[in-house]
Amino acid sequence: MRVRVTPIILAGALGVAAQAQPSGRVPIAPGLYAQAEEGCARATYVTTYQEGSWGNIALGGPDYPGSSNIYQIRRVAPGRNGYTSIWWDQDSSRDGDLMLRPLDANRFVHRTISYGSGHVGGRVDVSDTIYVRCAFDRLPPRMQAAIRQHHPQLAPGRQAASAAAPAGIPAPVAPFNIRPGHYVPVQEPCASPTAMIFYYDGRRLGWIDMQPFNPSRLDPVAGARRTATGWQHLGERVRVLAPDRIASSDPNTGDETLRWCPAHEVRASARSR
Repeated sequence: MRVRVTPIILAGALGVAAQAQPSGRVPIAPGLYAQAEEGCARATYVTTYQEGSWGNIALGGPDYPGSSNIYQIRRVAPGRNGYTSIWWDQDSSRDGDLMLRPLDANRFVHRTISYGSGHVGGRVDVSDTIYVRCAFDRLPPRMQAAIRQHHPQLAPGRQAASAAAPAGIPAPVAPFNIRPGHYVPVQEPCASPTAMIFYYDGRRLGWIDMQPFNPSRLDPVAGARRTATGWQHLGERVRVLAPDRIASSDPNTGDETLRWCPAHEVRASARSR
């Protein structure tokens, strides 16, 4: 929650040590943080920290776009009252681009300073906001999807999946952030001669039936609409479960889970060309 907004009269430097030492290490644990007043499950704004970088993701709404930023930390300095000042670029502002103070292992206070009529003898507003650390799976699905898109290194399993993937297996591609290629129902073998196959390559998507692969029967990915739980396409909802697994929900056929299959393992007539 926001704990206070206090007008004060500036009488010297606010919380910055005279000799700041270059460093990318901030005194909180790396991870994802939401504003405490929203909580993890309802987060629409998330701050991300990894050693050496700081970022944020804000979800958009009907009348305003979302945003995503990541900054390289240039300098860190201890300040007064337990606060630490952090700069994105060397000396980009007097008191740092942000100031924070750890409360415990999973919470910190983010302090914002707004100057009125100048640094000397002028009025400033100090606003403190508490942030709480969140596990990825506690965030709302829409925020999880935004993190996978903009900060994929913070999504669980992404690094491990990439590291374990043998050479030749394609990396996930935007905007769905799944591997391009063929997706077969999990209860069917990749070489199933009859299964309907979902195809996605970052530009096109659609279903391949018993007819030979025909790119003109696919639809442009640009026509898919992002929703709170995934993607909507021609009345069908697609949810991303992992970089190589999706769930499809259709009013006529119900829900179905599909897994990625290498092209050489699917029936020859379904292979793209």
